[in-house]
Amino acid sequence: MIYEGPSGEYLNVDEITSNENCYLLKEKRESCLTLLWFENDNSVIEIDNVRHKFKKNEVVFLTEFHNVVPVSVSEVKMIRFNRSFYCIVDHDSEVSCKGLLFFGANQLPIIGLREEELEKIQLLWKMFLLEMDSVDNLQLEMLQMMLKRFLILCTRVYKTNNLKNLK
Repeated sequence: MIYEGPSGEYLNVDEITSNENCYLLKEKRESCLTLLWFENDNSVIEIDNVRHKFKKNEVVFLTEFHNVVPVSVSEVKMIRFNRSFYCIVDHDSEVSCKGLLFFGANQLPIIGLREEELEKIQLLWKMFLLEMDSVDNLQLEMLQMMLKRFLILCTRVYKTNNLKNLK
C-alpha cells in the first residue's frame, strides 16, 4: 500500500510474501529509508555484498545507500518512507534513531523483537494498514505519528539490546 502526499511525501507499507514480489526490496527511491521485519527464519538477503540470514521477528534498517539483493525471501513486512514523509534528521530529538537505526557507521542495525515488543509492533502494523485506507485531510499526520511510534519502539529495543549504558 502506497501513500503519496501533495508535497512529495512517500510511504510504502507492504508485505513481501515470496520471491515473486521481492522486487520491492531492490527498488531505489531517493532519500528513502526502509525497515524490514522478518516473520520467519527462511529469508536470506545480500546487503552490500554480505549475505544475511534473518531469524523470525528480526528487523533490519536500511538506507538508500545500501545495495540490497534478495536471495530467498518469504514473509517480510516492509515500511519504506522518504525524507519528505518523515525526516529522521530533523526529528531526531523526537525518535533518537539517527546513528542507531539509520546512518550508523559500525554495523548493520538488526534488532530481535521479544514477545512483549512483538505484540505492540503487530498492533501498530494493523493500525498502519487501516490508516492507509483512510483517505482524508488527517491521513498524513496519522501515518507520520504511527511511523514515529514504530521508530521509537525499535530505538528502545536497539538500546536495550546493544547499548546498555544509554537510557
